[in-house]
Amino acid sequence: MKVKQLGEDCLKGIFEFTSDDKITLYSCLKANRAFCKNVVPILWRNPWINSSNYYDDTIFWKLIGKTILKCLPKESKENLYKKGLRLNPSITELPLFNYVSYCQSLSDKIIQKLVDNILDGYNCDHYDYKSIIQEEFWKLFLRQSFNIKILKLPSFKIFDLPDSRGRLSNITTLECDTSLPSEYFLEIPKYCNSVRRIEIFMNFNNFNEGIESLILTQNNLRELKFRAIEDKKFKFKNSKTIEFLSNSLKSIEFENKVCLSSQIFSSFTNLTELHINLKNFDYCGLYCLKDIIIPQLEVLDLSNAVGVNFDTYSKLISNTHGFLRIIKIETKSHPPTSNIELYLQTLITYCPRIEVVPIWLARRQSLDNFDNFLVSSNELKIIQIELKEPNDNTINRETVLAKPIFELLATRANHELKKIYLRGRWSFNHIDLQEFFEMWKGRRYLTFHFDNEFYSYYIVKICEEYYKQGVINGGTINYTSKV
Repeated sequence: MKVKQLGEDCLKGIFEFTSDDKITLYSCLKANRAFCKNVVPILWRNPWINSSNYYDDTIFWKLIGKTILKCLPKESKENLYKKGLRLNPSITELPLFNYVSYCQSLSDKIIQKLVDNILDGYNCDHYDYKSIIQEEFWKLFLRQSFNIKILKLPSFKIFDLPDSRGRLSNITTLECDTSLPSEYFLEIPKYCNSVRRIEIFMNFNNFNEGIESLILTQNNLRELKFRAIEDKKFKFKNSKTIEFLSNSLKSIEFENKVCLSSQIFSSFTNLTELHINLKNFDYCGLYCLKDIIIPQLEVLDLSNAVGVNFDTYSKLISNTHGFLRIIKIETKSHPPTSNIELYLQTLITYCPRIEVVPIWLARRQSLDNFDNFLVSSNELKIIQIELKEPNDNTINRETVLAKPIFELLATRANHELKKIYLRGRWSFNHIDLQEFFEMWKGRRYLTFHFDNEFYSYYIVKICEEYYKQGVINGGTINYTSKV
């Protein structure tokens, strides 16, 4: 029987749908020529998207650098040879694809890293050849990358390079440094008018007139990100900039420090998303969050949060006007029990539209507020319930029965709930799980991720049975102790 092959458009649609699943895409490269032809452009849109994970992996950088060297035109390779750089003969081979043409992200740091690893092992003076190869790489990308979307501004005037003005007109994300000269930014609006996101790295300077001028020229600007290394607040000296951002800005992100004053922050009344990654403790920044009012906030995302500051996070939530749909909080330490109760009460009072939320529960804690939260959350779809660990260093910590939680979830939560995460030293047996799945019948298919104390063959069989019945559509059970 002849097997029909999927059409080109169908394959493209499938691979675009799985574009975030790099492992699956890599596995498709060797399937056949049609798969490879459609997967390579997706993988090469941003081949260094996980570069921070591989930053010290010289093999990764040498391999990808060698591939990009092959993409250099013949005259560039000859130019390198004439200037004394004896590259591996295999570099003269033509690549299977014009990989560079698919790239949509460009950064001076990435190019520096590529060049450093290319030159590593060659018997030559790196300083002499580094600038030569970097220049050839910039020319290559600006000549052959037809749709650059993300650009980290280099220290030189990039628009002075040939082909840059046409190739950089579609930039949507622009990363810039406050240490760059203000006049450097004056050329950008002439060629880039579709920037939606600007990322500002506060490198000792907390003001840059050129960045302010750039902001005022971008009518599509919706997102700002600040990365700070010092306890300084970024200054907007032009009142028109704050007025402009108050009307256009939808998302703001802070990395390391909350580097805006509460007064300026509260001016951005149309914000719908707030992302904060506090890699370093920022007392002043956290304190100012209590005074911020964000009436239209829909998404609150906190990374590296500290448990003792949950009163501040609760106050921030209470300063929204009931539009919050998604709360993501990744904690370094669990909150105190008193803060858990405050957090639950805040959710009940101020978050009637919540869809995605993490919850913490303590041992021997009353479940009344948790019960009330489930009843009041009519649009809840995804919940993570994490068991708070004691503050001491007790090794043999007691487990907590999950059955009461199961009963509340099955009987008190709305019928939109479709995904449950149960994290920590919970304990349940196959009968508890069977009763839970029986109570769940008639609801939406459930996806679950449960932590349980011990492995049980019977639990596996129960999951298989209710999967066949259509009560659950997938899930995992992580066993926290060995039998």
